[in-house]
Amino acid sequence: MTRRTATARRQRGAALLAIVLITVLALLGYMLGLWQDDHREQVRRQASSAQLAAARDALVGYALREWCLAPTSGQTPWDRMPCPTTASDGTASHAPPACDHGSEQTGRWPWGSLGTGALRDASGSCLWYRLKPSQPSPGASDVVAELRAPGPTLPGQNRSGQDVAGCFTGPNAAAFIDDGNDEVLELRFAALQAAMTTCPPAGGGGPCSQNASTLLAHVNGNNNGCRVLPGNSASATCQNAAAALQANACSCAPEGDVFIKPPCIGSLNPPQCQAAIAALQSCN
Repeated sequence: MTRRTATARRQRGAALLAIVLITVLALLGYMLGLWQDDHREQVRRQASSAQLAAARDALVGYALREWCLAPTSGQTPWDRMPCPTTASDGTASHAPPACDHGSEQTGRWPWGSLGTGALRDASGSCLWYRLKPSQPSPGASDVVAELRAPGPTLPGQNRSGQDVAGCFTGPNAAAFIDDGNDEVLELRFAALQAAMTTCPPAGGGGPCSQNASTLLAHVNGNNNGCRVLPGNSASATCQNAAAALQANACSCAPEGDVFIKPPCIGSLNPPQCQAAIAALQSCN
């Protein structure tokens, strides 16, 4: 073997090794890109799912509160569900023809009435809400409403100037709602059935039960309806009710004070807030 032949073989071997290394690095880069895409999509869906869950909890709390305040024969909490908002402040429309519980209603999430703020998915799009027609004798598995996260704009959808800051109805629903792209969370009647059995004691009674009922009427899932947005202060109604509990030496007076202050004014999920609700429910 000549020196020239040996050198040529070494060069071919080095070139082959370089090709192999480049191929491996390209494959690793491709696989890393796929992982990053999957990770971004997972993070996006988790963020949207959290917003949808907050909206669902607020809906359940709203229906419970409205039902407990005035139970009506022949109706269920389904009949107290809010309709989509048509107002710039996010308040729900309750009067026909804008709101008819006998027909399906689709529009923006009524954030103003439910005290959640204008909820948006991970793509920045406002949440949408589809209320199904109420049923006279609903079953536990019946779908009461759909909460929708539209996600990124799809080809053919024109959202230009339509995702308004106030998140209220007016935009073309077809530019946002798509069964193949939307992340959908269904609210079934089973989640509302508790509203018919866990209402706080009716007003009547003494000042303790009356003022405790006033605070409990503001329980909205994990949201505290006493909160005055955008801060963490309680409304005058709730402050007066808590003060009345103190003035009448009610057994739940300490819990009334807990109910209208942080962290409970911001979220009723912490254990001390759940304990406060339980104490208010049996206040005397």
